[in-house]
Amino acid sequence: MPARLCRVERKAAERSVVLEALERHLPSWLARHAPDSRRLHVLRRILTCRTASLGHHLWACEECGRKLPMYNPCRDRHCPQCSGKRTLDWLEERRAVLLPTPHFQDAV
Repeated sequence: MPARLCRVERKAAERSVVLEALERHLPSWLARHAPDSRRLHVLRRILTCRTASLGHHLWACEECGRKLPMYNPCRDRHCPQCSGKRTLDWLEERRAVLLPTPHFQDAV
């Protein structure tokens, strides 16, 4: 029977769906397209986010006392792991100021 994961181990094991899709499909996409250097830079940052290539710090679990390496984030604004929560928080703030009425927008 596998050992129960503590909170720190669960956090370390989380993977972004976007990151998994990039790892799976990026090579074939790059073979068909030629993105500019700016887009390649963003893609590289997202792929290295929370990996050993960006370094790590030790995080001690309050539940079990084990120390585990927590890999550093890329902090790129396009990265779903780094800016996903910020985006959700921003959306909630915007929703909080909306009036509870139907909204229509006309483009003239």
